[in-house]
Amino acid sequence: MAALFALDIILVLAFAYFLAAVLGPQSRPAYLVAIFVSGWADLVLAAEILSLFHLIVPWAMLAAHALLAAVAAALWMSAGRPGPPRFSLPSRRAVLGSLKDAPDLWVLGLVVGLTYILLAVVNILVPPNNLDSLMYHLSRVVFWIQHQTLAPWPSSSLAQTTFPLNAEIGSLGSMLFLRQDALAGFVQWSSALAAMVSVFGLARGFGASRRKAAFAALIFLSLPMIVLQSTTTQNDLTTGAMTTAAIYLFLLGWRTQHKGALITSGAALGLALGMKYTAFMVLPGLGLGLAFLVLVRKPRSGRGLSTWAAACLVGFLALGAFNYAQNWLHFGNPFGVVKIIARQTNRARVSPAVLARSNVVRDIYSFLDFTGLPRPLAGAAIKVKALAGEAAFKTLKVPVDSPELNWHNKRFGFKKSSGLASEAGAFFGPLGFFLWLPLILYWAGAGFIKKDDRLIPALAFLGFMAAIGASQAWLPYRGRYYCLAMAFCAPLVAGVFRRGLLMVLLRGFIAGLACLVMVVTMVTNVQKPLIGDDAIWTKTRFERRALVWDETKIPYRLLEKAIPPQARVASILPALDPALYPLFGEKFGRTVISIFPPPSAVDLKWLQDNPFPFVFVHVTGYCHVEDLPSSRYRIFTSLPYKVIVRLGENKDP
Repeated sequence: MAALFALDIILVLAFAYFLAAVLGPQSRPAYLVAIFVSGWADLVLAAEILSLFHLIVPWAMLAAHALLAAVAAALWMSAGRPGPPRFSLPSRRAVLGSLKDAPDLWVLGLVVGLTYILLAVVNILVPPNNLDSLMYHLSRVVFWIQHQTLAPWPSSSLAQTTFPLNAEIGSLGSMLFLRQDALAGFVQWSSALAAMVSVFGLARGFGASRRKAAFAALIFLSLPMIVLQSTTTQNDLTTGAMTTAAIYLFLLGWRTQHKGALITSGAALGLALGMKYTAFMVLPGLGLGLAFLVLVRKPRSGRGLSTWAAACLVGFLALGAFNYAQNWLHFGNPFGVVKIIARQTNRARVSPAVLARSNVVRDIYSFLDFTGLPRPLAGAAIKVKALAGEAAFKTLKVPVDSPELNWHNKRFGFKKSSGLASEAGAFFGPLGFFLWLPLILYWAGAGFIKKDDRLIPALAFLGFMAAIGASQAWLPYRGRYYCLAMAFCAPLVAGVFRRGLLMVLLRGFIAGLACLVMVVTMVTNVQKPLIGDDAIWTKTRFERRALVWDETKIPYRLLEKAIPPQARVASILPALDPALYPLFGEKFGRTVISIFPPPSAVDLKWLQDNPFPFVFVHVTGYCHVEDLPSSRYRIFTSLPYKVIVRLGENKDP
């Protein structure tokens, strides 16, 4: 199956190459970004079509990608076999000159390159082990493989069955062909590199030199949450890369009136809207900035904008709307889960304006992040941050901790920040607060005065912050949501790379701090530490997967002991239970039948009516297991879970 998977990758890349060549972006960065967008379009289209026929199986996936590659090749030949932009290495003289003039850029590039090579190794060695990946990102993919369709199934977890699914389709191919998750983390890792190219291209479009654009792109890759997300199977970084690609290609196409760039931008936006709801929250600020520039510049022709609008509509219908249509069909609501979330929180008692004000202030406080600094320095900085935060919240009269503003039992507090490099709780390090936020605020004002394109990402960021603040109760894991907005604002950093003694010293300090923060973040990632007592190097793959499981009570050892690798298992688990994914087994050999709604109790009658050989139950406050005759059933317990094993030779239901 590994050979078939390699062939499948070649077919996807062939489709992306032919289509990107036909669309013909005029610059080398745009061409690379077009390949990224086209490859994702191929993955999503194939999965959606096969899902309708319950054919998400290896041979059908291979055939679909072969057919799409053939169509793209035919379009390429009919267009006259256009070639890609010429890629050439810089001359020796240019390299030596840049080494002399910008050694800080070379050092930064070397450290970033080595870091991401090592992160690729980590992706291979350490299986996905953060809670979100286990609770729904990966478990939904295995259910798709098991059911051979993207359609929802009876489940307590609406996140698995209703959330946008494009990002997880990126993991589907490797998990379908290889029957393991060893390569699943490369979806976000490759997205980080794609985002870097879009940042470079955007900065060039804003007038930055190659060196300035490269500086902005490399600094972006050094941010703690970007580093941490590149080894997860979550979807924030992938959504950010696709949204940044859409903005970059739009501005390029608008400026040059290039239809291919505008069409690819529309496809990228459609893909992003099908990856995560947060992509919608970019649109208000993006639209406001675009409307202002159109009004002040008064372009002679609106053809470029109309082409882009049509491309966005088609892109969304073809590449983003599938899950929303599916939700409407099965749940009567295109967003599926929104009403449930609103009911489960206390948000209904609070107006969006009050919620937004509170969340924006809390988010700005959280942006003052010291992830990546050495522990003694980070600890001292966090204490100062807490004192400043208490004073600021008191002055602004923002409630510190109010149940009406929080998600369930999550609590906000000034002393809760730990500075740990956590894939869930980190933000963007010192540069996120002291570099990104000031530049965004500056261009949000200066962009109006100068009528500069940099107004668009600045307003899109501020609109995103307000929209996400108004739409969701507060929880302490919001940092990763901002991967999306930090990516398309990264080109603003290019302006820091200037000549002059003071500016050279400043950019050298920024580059040095970025290198320190990036390396410390990588080696101290609590989910995948490279140093210390829990370092991954001497551990087995099982130990790496279970690194944080003891504290989260995921019963991997119980499952391996009680349930054979090829068994058929009924699962009775509450929403977002992280034990579901391990239930499938290392090679996804177990067939899992989700029981929903759950029975009031698992008793002898229920087991007789549902004669599964194995039943896996969450028993603490979700489903009670009554006493069963030991002659017919054996129970394994590791609270809060129980495995019920039916003894004797029995048939599955």
